[in-house]
Amino acid sequence: SQDDLIPDLLERTLIRAKMCESLARVSGYHDPHQAYTVGIFSTLDRFLNEPMELLLNKIQLSDALNKALLHHHGKLGQILQITLDYELARFKKLENSEFSREDLTCSYLNGIE
Repeated sequence: SQDDLIPDLLERTLIRAKMCESLARVSGYHDPHQAYTVGIFSTLDRFLNEPMELLLNKIQLSDALNKALLHHHGKLGQILQITLDYELARFKKLENSEFSREDLTCSYLNGIE
């Protein structure tokens, strides 16, 4: 059932948010907390079982956050995309990212901690 999936999704979401924040720090992004927020909101559609676009219309987030969540655009969107690729073990896609393998691994382990 949906309820059984929630703890797992919650754990994955927190790891994802922390990894986004860590990667933002590594890349020198001016507001790592925003990257954490993107990670947290990135699973909202799964929690609430509604399309992301509808949910974002109901809450007032910044343009940068909306673009990142809906289209993986901008620096925040890029960080989210890289985190998702890492999560799904799409390592081929990560070869050309600005982050070293070590950055990615450390950021992920940071999240698990």
